Amino acid sequence: MPRTVASKKSSRSRPDTSALNADRAATTAANGAVVALASDGTFVLESATTSRVVVDVMAWFVDAGGATDDGRFIAVDPSRVVDTRLPASEMLDSGSPNPWTREGSRIDIEVLAHPDLPDDGPLARAGSVGAVVISVGAISGGAPGGFVGAHPFGTPYLGTSNVNVLDGEIRANMMIVPLVGPPIVSLETLNIADVVVDVLGYITSDDAEASETGLYSSVAPVRIVDSRVPVGFPTLPPGTTSATVSMPPSVTGASAVVQNLTATNTSAPGWLAAHPTTSVPVISNVNFEAPGQTRAALAFTTISPSDDEWITSLVATDVVVDVVGYFSD
Repeated sequence: MPRTVASKKSSRSRPDTSALNADRAATTAANGAVVALASDGTFVLESATTSRVVVDVMAWFVDAGGATDDGRFIAVDPSRVVDTRLPASEMLDSGSPNPWTREGSRIDIEVLAHPDLPDDGPLARAGSVGAVVISVGAISGGAPGGFVGAHPFGTPYLGTSNVNVLDGEIRANMMIVPLVGPPIVSLETLNIADVVVDVLGYITSDDAEASETGLYSSVAPVRIVDSRVPVGFPTLPPGTTSATVSMPPSVTGASAVVQNLTATNTSAPGWLAAHPTTSVPVISNVNFEAPGQTRAALAFTTISPSDDEWITSLVATDVVVDVVGYFSD
């Protein structure tokens, strides 16, 4: 499993942040979460309403004690590598050759199509890339809904899910997927019409050089944006608009931030994207398909040298940003 630096233990008092949001009864929603543990190895789940919960464990962070080769997160400029709404091999605006194949319910994507991921291994393996960090947007294939579950190519699918959608929904979530053979991620789908896949970075393997770059540190969860108040910036207006966000004092010397992004009070179908410069990449971290929705997604986001980022929305919406940790520069 990945090795990296962990820091403060979690508190059992609930912070003023959220990890998952549901905007109506009987919905099914999923999100990733990076959670600091209490001294006894536990964490607390608290819900504002009666609900049933499914928890899938994907990985954990341990103290590397300094420089290490594997288990470090290397942030890249986010970029779209696959959009199955377009034919495979049709060039995307990002420059990716859209490398995907579909066999039954499984979609395979070649993640090293991102130009900033090192392709330094033979064809049968991914070299210094031990796992890839991707955001996957799932487009429902109709009633009653479905899901996407990610796993390394050539390995058995173990029945977990990363994104859940109901009929007519479009939802996105972040995934960390190991590469144990060829640099291909398999997406097992149930009643999913299409997916879009954006690469956010990668986790190093033991073929990488040892370094202190990309080591994880947790912070006490803090809300840095709530446009409803407003904190950080006000409600984003209609049209594709961006707002800048400065990192809290607890985030220092960081290459990327670990945050939960929430769109709420949406005005129309659209998306949210987090990115390190004023240039807006063709990506989405959060997707919504109707007015009045609340959607959340975990994101590992590259930040600028001045410790800030940009949040862009396609339509008018309120935005909430909760920071839970960061990776070293």
